[in-house]
Formats: sequence, C-alpha cells, structure tokens
Amino acid sequence: MVAYACPCSRPSLCQPVTATHQREVFGFSVSQDTPYERYDWSQLTTVAWNEDPALMCAAHAAGARVVLDGRGADARGVYVNRTARAAWLAERVQHALRHHLDGINFDLEDPLPPGDPLAGEYAALVAEAAAAFHATIPGSQVSVDVPWSPYGIDGRYYDWSGLAGAADLLFVMMYDTQSQMWGRCVAAANSPLALARRGVQQWLDLGVPANKLVLGLPWYGYVYPCTNHAFAAGQEQELCQLAPVGFAGAPCSDAAGRQTCYSDIAAMVRRGSSEGSNGSRASSGSSNGGGGSRGLLIGQRGGAGGLERQEAEQGQQQQQQEEVLACEQPRWDDAQAAPYARCRRASDPLTHSHQVWFDDPASLERKCALAAELGLRGVGMWHLDCLDYRCTDSTCRQGTEAMWAALRAFTGGAQVQIDDVA
Repeated sequence: MVAYACPCSRPSLCQPVTATHQREVFGFSVSQDTPYERYDWSQLTTVAWNEDPALMCAAHAAGARVVLDGRGADARGVYVNRTARAAWLAERVQHALRHHLDGINFDLEDPLPPGDPLAGEYAALVAEAAAAFHATIPGSQVSVDVPWSPYGIDGRYYDWSGLAGAADLLFVMMYDTQSQMWGRCVAAANSPLALARRGVQQWLDLGVPANKLVLGLPWYGYVYPCTNHAFAAGQEQELCQLAPVGFAGAPCSDAAGRQTCYSDIAAMVRRGSSEGSNGSRASSGSSNGGGGSRGLLIGQRGGAGGLERQEAEQGQQQQQQEEVLACEQPRWDDAQAAPYARCRRASDPLTHSHQVWFDDPASLERKCALAAELGLRGVGMWHLDCLDYRCTDSTCRQGTEAMWAALRAFTGGAQVQIDDVA
C-alpha cells in the first residue's frame, strides 16, 4: 500500500480510526472557515463531507472519523454501468487513502418510481463500496442518507432493505417533513416530534436494526412569508398561510419558505428583542444564540431532493434574500414540540410578514431522548456549521453550547468507546 504524506503534527493521527462508538454523533461539515476546534469533540464520532486536512487531524485526535462525500458520480451514467461503477469506486477508495479518510457517505435523493432498476443498482453500489472500504481501510464506515420515512417520500422508492443490509449506518433525515403538503398550505414544524417517532418506527418495522439507524436532526429552520391578511395585521398570531409552491406532485411544500441556520434565526430574534417586540408566551427552552450568517447549501441536505425542489427553493430565496427580518420571542407549539415566531421586515415594523419554525435545544433534546428510548445507534445534525462559534457575547456562546448540550439526552455524557473486535 502506498504511504501518503501526513499533514498532522503527529503521524499517528493519519492512521484510520478503528474504535467502535457505542453511540454515534454524526455531523455534516460544509464550511471551510469554521474553527473546527470549537466543535464538541467530546461527543462527535463522525464528520462527513469536509476533507480539510486540519479538520481530519482534529477529528482523529479525538477518535472521530471523517468520511468523504459519495455524491460525485452521475447516478444514471455510473451506478447502472458496472464497469464505470467499479472504476469510480476504486478511485474513491484511493482518494480516501490519499487524504487519510475513514469511509464514505452516500446521499442519492433523486425520485425513483417503483421498480426503477437504479434502485437495485444503487444498493449494489453501496454493498460493493462497503466491501472495498472495509477490505482496504481498517475500521472504515459506509453510510447512506435516507428520508424520514421509507414510504415514497418525495417520490423515492428505493431498495431500502438492500441499502440497510449493505451499509454500516443509515442516516435518517428527520427534517424537511413538510416537503409535500397534501392538506392545509400553512407553515409548520420542520421536524415534529410525533412524526419523528412515526418515521423511525417505520424504519424499524421494515426490519432495519436499531443499531444501524442514526436520527438526523436539523440545526436550521424555515422562514415563511405569510399570505393571509389577518396574520399581517396582527389579528392572527398562529396561522401562517403559504403561497402554493408545489413539489413532487403535492400542491404545497416547504419550498415556499427559506431555509435558515439556527444562528441566523437567533440573530433575528435578538433584533426583534432590541426593538421591543415580545411575544406573550416564550418557548420552553429557545436560545438566543449566535448570528453567523452561514446559510444552507441548497440541494445538499437541508432541503435536498432533486432539481425540481432546488429550483423552487432558489426562486423563493431570490425573492426573500434582501429582506432583513426581526422576530418576536419564540412561542412553543405543544403538539409539534417545536418553537416558532412571528417576524416582520425591519423596514416595516407595523406588519407581521413572516413566520419562522425551527429547532432549538428544547426540541432537539426531546428527539435525542427519543433516539435513546428506541435504542438507536446515533443522532446527527445537518449541519455543524449552522452555529456561531466565533461570537464573544455570553448570550451567543450559551446558545451555541446549549445546542451541543441537547445531544447529551442521547449520549448521556462523555463519549464511550469500545475496542473494535470485528
């Protein structure tokens, strides 16, 4: 095997991570300028997609894996062509070796009708990837991102049993649950607790072992422009009607809104507080954390799901991106176990024009407790860079720390490792 140069301060840090974590904390990192040392390495076990050598060194020093992004190939051109597939996979394994990475994460989200041959070929690719990575890189991990339910979400009818059997982990994307609204076209929680329980149970009922499931959680929310006059006038505080932006056959979807990082939502709340706008009932745990303006990479995870959805969301973003919003103190929705807030344009303080739904430490803690209750292998987040790690004021720092602390409802404290004897 070729020995590649090690960028770390100690050559041992370029060795593969072989420890098995009893409880996984799986995070996606998509920014090249985040101070990685401020991630909570006492809890993180896997970081996906970011190949920065400095991050790899920091992760390995903490006993955490770094896995590469497996989305690079054209699905129809490579996955179904076994010769092309083998060549692509061999290159990915060599890439991982060259950069001292610990596996690969797959994230195909194209709609597939029932019986599409691509579904079987995708499962075969993951099985071949697992065999190749495990044979070449000790302790390597192969994971697949899957929707919140296995039953046709966004038109995806995949070979879920085949993928579960082939992969080490399934990352269940328990967010964007409003991507297809078949009833009322109104703003709602991105990741309702009851729906999280239902979705995970469906995966378990399908026969997927609990120790292969990672409950993926959102560190972002949706800012929705409201179309009903009563909301704008302040006469209706709860119901935000949406423009009918369809997706995957549904007449309405969360593409009517704008995906927004937790740090930016917190900044909107702070802006509203500084202007004296306060709600009558505060959220039971909402934190006014940082305001890092990170944004979300549309089409990668929070809001991924194919070209049609990306185009719809990008159109909404172009319309809203210049708006500066100020929000009231968040309220708490008991039925969905999530916070939300009314917002207004900073230029128009008399009109409530938007509503934001998001996850905060209180809502995340409940879902992490659910993962522990169901005996899942892990929890995770899209994405790690949706928090502000550079803020200096105490409120912001406490908000960032509280988001990480919510994970301890699953991890229970310091990360425990056991020797990998497989």
